[in-house]
Amino acid sequence: MSWITAPFAWLLKALYDLTGSYGWAVVLFGVVVNLILLPFMAKSKKSMMRTSRLQPRITELQRRHEGNQQKLNEEMAKLYREEKINPMSGCLWSLIPFPILIALYSVIRQPLTKMMGLGAEAVTQLTDWVTTNAGYVAQAKSAYQEIQIADLIHQNWDAVTGALGDYSGKLLDLDYSFIGLNMGQQPSFKIWTFDWSNKAVWLPALGLFLIPIVSALLSDQQDHDAHDAARVAVDLLHDAGRAGHLLDRQQHPRHPARCQPDEGLQQAARQTRCRAHRARKRA
Repeated sequence: MSWITAPFAWLLKALYDLTGSYGWAVVLFGVVVNLILLPFMAKSKKSMMRTSRLQPRITELQRRHEGNQQKLNEEMAKLYREEKINPMSGCLWSLIPFPILIALYSVIRQPLTKMMGLGAEAVTQLTDWVTTNAGYVAQAKSAYQEIQIADLIHQNWDAVTGALGDYSGKLLDLDYSFIGLNMGQQPSFKIWTFDWSNKAVWLPALGLFLIPIVSALLSDQQDHDAHDAARVAVDLLHDAGRAGHLLDRQQHPRHPARCQPDEGLQQAARQTRCRAHRARKRA
């Protein structure tokens, strides 16, 4: 894992040395990572857009081969080969950011061992010092204890370096203050201690609860509308093909003597106009 986190730790340390602010270093780190991932995200988006353009043809195949899953799979595989599209490529490019996020989380969570490169013995010495002299209380299952220790080292920098040294320049004076917040402090609020009778408390909480629900409903409605539009487009193509076939039969009848005014052509034309009108209303 260290070979994965090493470049991210070096980059975060370099940005901190440049800005002198841990908060701005994290912000710039996110910008740099997004710039690196931009080509991969663009490729993923392009692949998904190409796949979405095939949705009307896929819907037509599903309608044509309804009840025959094997034939449907064969036709869809043939369609993907003809269009040179890999349906899994969009997901593949989307998975690339996950190792980067895991490595970044590890570097932020363990500044002493990952960002500063201190060994286990040095971390133990620093922990003992802040426990004895800075009031640090170790927690049994705390994933952020190194952040708290680094923050206490910053608050007692002269005393720590006077007693233990700077470990050959590896120990950093990390300033976790950013826009009025101390990013080194662990949140201690408990939701069950809130005064829920206060409107200023329960109203924002209700809004946060409703935001994902409303977002999911709107997304589902958009998907439903897109599916309806795709079905209308397929039906229009089908009706247009049928109308063209009937028109060809009327212009070149096999049995002219039996040729009667073709009501099917008129009906198909009416259906096509109705479907086009519905499609325009949905749009």
